[in-house]
Amino acid sequence: MNSHKTDSLQKLPQEELQLLLVRYTLRAFPAVNPDTSAKSFDEVFFLRHARTLLAMCCFVTESSPEIRRAAQHAASSAREYEPFKLQTATSIAIKSAADALLLKDAKKKKQKAIKTIELIPFSDFHAQAQRDLDTIRKTSTSAIIFDRPLWTHPVEIMDPYQPLPFPDLEEVVLQLGFWQDWYKGFLDGKPLDWELQRRVALIDDAIWEAGPEAVAAQIERIKEDFATTTSEVQDRFPEYEPKSVNHLIENRVLASASLQGLSVQISDEIAQYHAETGANALPDAFQPLSDMPILLNTLAATLQGIPSSGEASAETEQRLREENGRLNAKVAELQGELATLKLKLENLSEADQKGILFWFQKNALWGMLPVCLWAFGEDLEIRNRYENMINNKEEIRQLLMQEGLPQTQVQKSLRPFSRPGRA
Repeated sequence: MNSHKTDSLQKLPQEELQLLLVRYTLRAFPAVNPDTSAKSFDEVFFLRHARTLLAMCCFVTESSPEIRRAAQHAASSAREYEPFKLQTATSIAIKSAADALLLKDAKKKKQKAIKTIELIPFSDFHAQAQRDLDTIRKTSTSAIIFDRPLWTHPVEIMDPYQPLPFPDLEEVVLQLGFWQDWYKGFLDGKPLDWELQRRVALIDDAIWEAGPEAVAAQIERIKEDFATTTSEVQDRFPEYEPKSVNHLIENRVLASASLQGLSVQISDEIAQYHAETGANALPDAFQPLSDMPILLNTLAATLQGIPSSGEASAETEQRLREENGRLNAKVAELQGELATLKLKLENLSEADQKGILFWFQKNALWGMLPVCLWAFGEDLEIRNRYENMINNKEEIRQLLMQEGLPQTQVQKSLRPFSRPGRA
């Protein structure tokens, strides 16, 4: 037994333990099949366990009755296949983890979860779990932990960035290609859209039982439908779209890294705000920040999809313009909120004032936000909007000081910074 490494987990709240459990099984997932050679690789064995793990991931972010049923059916299907196959520690852990999540008795759930974690007795996994736990405790929603890469701790026992070990067979690649993308999303901290994952989890049992080819065909239909429906509901903001994205494409490597860095920073600050204040929501003026990480990550992902030659298709250029437009519109919304905030200061409660000060003290964020967005845009009108946001912030600083709030703290935190291209 490996109880020595689970002693620290005994007193964890159930939700935290469940998230750690799913992260444990995700890290072990590449070792699910007993044999990955072209001759012996079993697609059905892989698929039944992949289905179970996907349903588990959906369940810890949305514990609805239909997702619970999907997870139960998936785990049952994987168990039914057991008598015919050699099991691995990972395949056993996945089914055990599903049982731990779905048990209704709290004490039994915890015992089962800890026993499952003990099936994966590697120090690398335990060290990474401690880092996960630090993140979980700073977040207000379960899904945020999945926006962190699976591995941020040095790994000795395996290559954490290798793709799922499928045999190099065209049939396997075609039928299981979705799962490579799905798993890489978790590896990189950029999971596939949760609604898309949810739709895959809810594929009818009869299709799952029909085998990999039927499942692959259904997933393709789901992806096509999802792409159509999401594109229909995504608004465009032509007035905020840059006239050219050439500068962005030319600097795509740096731009992508900067956008992702800003996304992580905003997410971390939001998590810290919830942890420090106990508030369930951001102050009204700062609500636009909560939508920015996904917009930043979407734009970064499009840039990463451009070939190394730097030749972007017309469709990609248009997508970049539209995604820029959505992001710029959100920044403009933040600017508008700050512009109207100064009219409301005298009516703010002490708690509201503290919430505003929390955000105005985040010097690095306020500096990085316009710098990152300015750096990869050539549209002067859009860049001027970002300047106006900083001007609004400076005006609020003056008003806050007039209201007798902590002047030295406010003055230091809201000091204007040098703008790109300015002396």
